[in-house]
Amino acid sequence: MLLQEARDIVSESVLHEGAGDASNYSPQGLDRAIQFALSYLVNETRCIDRLDKIGIRQGEAYVDVTRGLGKDSGFMPGFVSHFRIGDNEVQLADFEFVRNQRLAGYDDARPQYVAFETKTDLVLSPTPNLPYELNVAWHPPFIQWSPGTQAAVDLNVPDRFVREALWYGAGTALVYGEPVTESSWAATGWQRFLEYVERVKVMTGTHTERAESVNQSHSQRQPTLLAERRLRLQKG
Repeated sequence: MLLQEARDIVSESVLHEGAGDASNYSPQGLDRAIQFALSYLVNETRCIDRLDKIGIRQGEAYVDVTRGLGKDSGFMPGFVSHFRIGDNEVQLADFEFVRNQRLAGYDDARPQYVAFETKTDLVLSPTPNLPYELNVAWHPPFIQWSPGTQAAVDLNVPDRFVREALWYGAGTALVYGEPVTESSWAATGWQRFLEYVERVKVMTGTHTERAESVNQSHSQRQPTLLAERRLRLQKG
């Protein structure tokens, strides 16, 4: 959806709900309401999916994610869905585990584990024995623009989710606090938006994904323990 259509939806929502006239608000204010509501939707539901590919050279164990995703992609480690090479999963592990594997000499093979040393720097184990292509599935942030711009901005939220979020979320964010709406639409519109966000979480599987993320954070030590046990056995 283009930005101008989103502006029209928000303006119509304000008029339709009897909450005033959106023309009384500046274009900048209208855009900020859209940015606020849709950023909230995207951050809470992770409703945008993206797959990027990063070329890894033979012998390269440390990789800058922005090399494949771009420095302005808005990438954050917490929004990764999974890594894979071909059809093989590359398991996300904690940094100490991967570092210990490298110190133990697990090198020269297809990478099986990946960890973040910083927000954008990856370390792989084993060290790649051949050139590989690392697939990164993740959830990018909502697009940003200068409020009030005349440019044709293409919003990156799927159309099936954006309209209701604009109607209730951006519409109420725009007029919230106006005396005429304190006891009417703005008092209930935001709550309807929050309820809609919860429905989108179910549709996108965010509830399940976050539960698995919590479980993963508790289980990331498991590969570490297994590897340390193997090392002890090998050392006799």
